[in-house]
Amino acid sequence: MKHDCNPERENPYHVLSLPNFASEVQIKKRYRQLVLVLHPDKRRRSSRRLSFSEQSKLDLKFHLVQEAKTFLLSAEFREEKLEYDKKLKIELRLAQTARRNSANKAFFSLNSLSAPFANGEFRWVSKGTYIEGRRKDQLCVCKWFKSGTVFEDKFFSLDMKAIDKALEIIKSWNRQGFIEKLVQINIPEVWTFETSANATWAGAKVLQEPFIENYQKFNSNTGWASDKAPWARVMQALSHYSYHVTNGRYLLCDLQGGISDDGIILTDPVILSQSRQYGVTDLGKNGINSFFCNHKCNEFCHANWKKPNGLLTRHFQPKRGTAMIYSRGSSFVTSPTN
Repeated sequence: MKHDCNPERENPYHVLSLPNFASEVQIKKRYRQLVLVLHPDKRRRSSRRLSFSEQSKLDLKFHLVQEAKTFLLSAEFREEKLEYDKKLKIELRLAQTARRNSANKAFFSLNSLSAPFANGEFRWVSKGTYIEGRRKDQLCVCKWFKSGTVFEDKFFSLDMKAIDKALEIIKSWNRQGFIEKLVQINIPEVWTFETSANATWAGAKVLQEPFIENYQKFNSNTGWASDKAPWARVMQALSHYSYHVTNGRYLLCDLQGGISDDGIILTDPVILSQSRQYGVTDLGKNGINSFFCNHKCNEFCHANWKKPNGLLTRHFQPKRGTAMIYSRGSSFVTSPTN
C-alpha cells in the first residue's frame, strides 16, 4: 500500500509544526495538541461561528495533520518514513553546502584595510564585521587585488565561475554521503564600498564572504598535499572524486579552509580544466596530470573512480602555494604565504 502523503510536496514534520526528525514522543504530543483545536467536533462546540471558507481550510489542515501523524508513526509506513528521512537528510546537507553572507552590510576599519591580516598569491584579505542581516555581529572578510582596487564586477567573473563549479562538485560529494561530516564552501559576493567611505575605497569592488576559523591548507593546484590527518586525506579524495564525477573534464583542488565540529568550510578553490577556462590558476591538463602523479588513493577514495589514461608526466613541482600561469607556456609562480 502506498501512503498518500507526498514528502516532496508536504514535509510531515512541518505540517505538525515540529523540527525535522522529531521523536515519537514529540510527534504524539504535538498531534494531541492540534486535534484539540482542529477536530470538527471541537469546532462545533465553539461559540465562534466560522464561514464555509474557514471551515474548509480547517478541514484540510486537520486531514493533513492526520496524514502526517500516520506517516510518521504507523508501522505500515515505516520503510517509507525511513526512506523519507534519508532523503530529507540529504536535502538538508545540500542546502547547507553553500555558506553565504546572509547579510547586506559590513564594517571594515581603515586600520584593517591598510594592514590586511592575510594574503594569497594576488589578493589581500581584511577582517571586518557584519552590521546588518542574519549574520549581524559575526566576523567577515573582504578580498581585493594586490595590483589595486577595481570598480567593476567583471574583474571577479572567473572567481565566481570557479565557485559555481566547485559548489556543484561539493554538492555531489555531500549527496553521496561518503563521510558523515559536511563539506561546505563559502560563496563570496561582489560588494561595493559606499561612496561615504574613505576616498581611497569609495566605490571599490571586493569579494565579500564569512570569516573562517582554524584556517589551514590541504592541497594545492600543483599536486602538493598536506600530510595532516585525517581531513587532508578527505580533501585529496574530494579532488580525485571531482575528476571522476565530471568524467575527467575538471579537477577541484587548492583546497583550503577551516575545520569545525560539523565538518569543514572551504574557500578560494581552484578548478583545473582540460581547456584552461578558469583563469591563471587553472593549470589545465598538465595540472591534472601533475595531481595524479603525486596522488595516492587513500581509504576515502573508491577503486572505480576515474584516473587519466596512459603514462602521466609531472609538469609542475609540487608546492604548497598556488601556481599561476601567465601564458600558454609552463612558467609559473607560487605564493610562499598561501
